[in-house]
Amino acid sequence: RLPCRTCSCRVQSLSRRRIEPSMGCAWSSSPSPSPSKREQRAQGYEEPAVLAAETSFTVNEVEALYELYKKLSYSIFKDGLIHKEEFRLALFRTSKGANLFADRVFDLFDLKRNGVIEFGEFVRSLSIFHPKAPESEKTACTPPVHCSLLLCCPFIFLSSL
Repeated sequence: RLPCRTCSCRVQSLSRRRIEPSMGCAWSSSPSPSPSKREQRAQGYEEPAVLAAETSFTVNEVEALYELYKKLSYSIFKDGLIHKEEFRLALFRTSKGANLFADRVFDLFDLKRNGVIEFGEFVRSLSIFHPKAPESEKTACTPPVHCSLLLCCPFIFLSSL
């Protein structure tokens, strides 16, 4: 059981907690804290339920990925987006200098091609490696050379926890 950040009640899992911007949690009548005290969501944040519906991840897995994403996206720049330097830091423990491998993998994760990885892009890019991902998604990964490069990425990210 996890504590609710709004009213301190205990809920079974993060996926059962529903907090609206102007209300308390679903099990409490207490109002939510002021916006300055509420957890700020990163730019490009998408609801875990939406991402779980679009990927092979469960809501709980998406929420765990968000915790990892926050660590990565605030490691150098404090804007809630993963920049190439932060990506390199996660992969190779250094943000210095260009790295062809890291840059190409970053480009695969940067689905919007805007130079940063948003949370939704991060989850969708990692979804192909989920054990329950459909084979059609795994084989549709193009070009094949990049897919083979990506095979080690989930393990590298998870080891950075």
